[in-house]
Amino acid sequence: MKKFSDVTDKNAVLKAIQEFDAIGREKFLEKYKFDKARKYFLLHDGKQYDCKPILWAAYEHQFGDELLKRASQGVSRTVRPQLEALGFIIITKPLKTEIITDQNT
Repeated sequence: MKKFSDVTDKNAVLKAIQEFDAIGREKFLEKYKFDKARKYFLLHDGKQYDCKPILWAAYEHQFGDELLKRASQGVSRTVRPQLEALGFIIITKPLKTEIITDQNT
């Protein structure tokens, strides 16, 4: 079964990053049918990239075929370790939360 962890070619990830830069974030995410990342980002040359779509595109660059299953077992358990194993830096942004204060105190 095809999976994110099959990506072993760092150059495939770099090609995905180049494609992202060439067509822009919106078109890249649209092409690969992903929403914007909220928490995990690949940091490369001072720019941030959505982790999961980058690894998805890298799979296509490495194998010439697309992954059939979009689900991972969580970015922190599958996508992040795979990208880090290839030498990439992954940063985590905290999700914005609304602070609720008690008006009666």
